[in-house]
Amino acid sequence: MAVNTSLVTLSGSLKVVKEGPGALNFSKEKQSFKGGIDVVAGKIYTSAAPANWPFGGNGTQSKNASIITVNEGAEVAINGKMGFAYMTINLNGGTISGNSTQFNTTVNLLADSYFKTTANTKIPWLKICLNGFTLNVTIAASTWLDFTDATIENGIFNVVQGGTLRFYSASNFSTADFRVKGAIDATAETSVRDYEWLYSTGEWNYNSGKLKVFGVFTPTTDCFYGCEMQN
Repeated sequence: MAVNTSLVTLSGSLKVVKEGPGALNFSKEKQSFKGGIDVVAGKIYTSAAPANWPFGGNGTQSKNASIITVNEGAEVAINGKMGFAYMTINLNGGTISGNSTQFNTTVNLLADSYFKTTANTKIPWLKICLNGFTLNVTIAASTWLDFTDATIENGIFNVVQGGTLRFYSASNFSTADFRVKGAIDATAETSVRDYEWLYSTGEWNYNSGKLKVFGVFTPTTDCFYGCEMQN
């Protein structure tokens, strides 16, 4: 069952706690509540124009944007444009799903968690703080996930299914380990700590850029292009 908030105004220091297995649609725009959202179970999403702040903060960007915490087995869907811009999403074993264009979003891992796309997805200026945990990423077949100008740090970024992971600007992930079962498309220098190459069907799609590996490079199949090892 899906419930929507089209007639409900959420304001002040209110915190929304989503419980139960159904879906909650934040369908009203320009909500100003600043207490954040805890997704204990089920899913939250929006059918509103996402750029108009249905999840709280009311357009105040980084100063008062909502914090969304997604617990194990729960999900936040990011379909739509800029619905989670300037927000912080805490993943406590939960899942970010969908496809969207976002920017300046921060994702903090509190446990091993999940990120799943359903179509081409672009999230520039994303910051992912892995905090020693693993983010398991599924990129829908024949689509790309674009992390241009992203920051990914202190943990394991594990692409369990690709798709193509795109980096179109210089990116330094020297404190993150990458395990990639998919293609990489990078046109600028990208640095990682350890890199495990798991793709077994096709060449390494690494264009004019350069992959720097500061730790251990582990290929499990032939690579069409090599990488630069750096101490």
